Amino acid sequence: MQKLIFTEFNNNDVKQGSTLVLKASQKETKAGKPFVVMTLSDGTSKIDARKWDTSLDDVKDTVEQVIDVELERRDYNGSASYVVNNVLGFDNNADMSEYVKCVRDAQQMYDSIIKILSEICTIPERQIALNLYREYKDQLINWAAATSNHHALKGGLIYHTYRMISTAVYLRRVYFPDRKTNQESMKSWNLLVIGCALHDIGKLKELETNNLGNATYTKEGNFFGHLFIGATMILDEAKKGEYDEATVERLVHMIISHHGKLEYGAIKQPATKEAIMLNMIDDMDARVEACEEAMEETEPGSFSSPVFMLERTKIYKEND
Repeated sequence: MQKLIFTEFNNNDVKQGSTLVLKASQKETKAGKPFVVMTLSDGTSKIDARKWDTSLDDVKDTVEQVIDVELERRDYNGSASYVVNNVLGFDNNADMSEYVKCVRDAQQMYDSIIKILSEICTIPERQIALNLYREYKDQLINWAAATSNHHALKGGLIYHTYRMISTAVYLRRVYFPDRKTNQESMKSWNLLVIGCALHDIGKLKELETNNLGNATYTKEGNFFGHLFIGATMILDEAKKGEYDEATVERLVHMIISHHGKLEYGAIKQPATKEAIMLNMIDDMDARVEACEEAMEETEPGSFSSPVFMLERTKIYKEND
């Protein structure tokens, strides 16, 4: 069957075609009846589709497989809602790579980050980031940044990091105008860039990402979280070289505080200029990406489904 493209669905359309099942989870209606939420991918976008009156056992064999389905789109409270009416079979001849949503230029982004750290950063502590990036290159290029919410796709971590570092480079003229004459200003900006590069390094051990970009939490991730793990990775790497102790402390502080508030998972609240900026750049990129993803899945002239990352705001997409 022909691959289903979710953006080609109009309200009340019912189409048959192939799609990739990324994951599935069982839920219950208010009446206590089971249904399954299947996360589907067409290689460009992902949707959650419900299959009513079904248990997870009925569809578990479809997970991480390309299947043929009858898919219906309905409008619910002004937003698109999808229902899998029937699973028609498996598409065993499908090219899986055509269905996996991923960052296509992850290698180029990795190379750009290495170049910025090598050629623009000037403090010795940049080597901590360079060493970790070279040690974990394969994971950095392929890892998702989350299990859901933002940058939850293959290569999402390097994409998120690349946009953050690019933002830090653009902002240096605005917030560090005296960096060429003020040593502390130069160090603070360098730390901002290095902190952007390493802020989520702990996710390489917090999460396990498969070839489809599905991320799940590891035992270490559930126990400690990526802020603690990342700080530990940086401290362990710093012991291998001769670095300024106070500068390493500032870098570690950035990692453990980049969620901004304790209720958001920060170990400490940001207490330096570069730590405050790291938190704001991280939050901005996560929220903008969530907005962009919602717009990808929304028809022009309409509102998206509620976006969790944006306090369940419905994002409006203007007509082309």
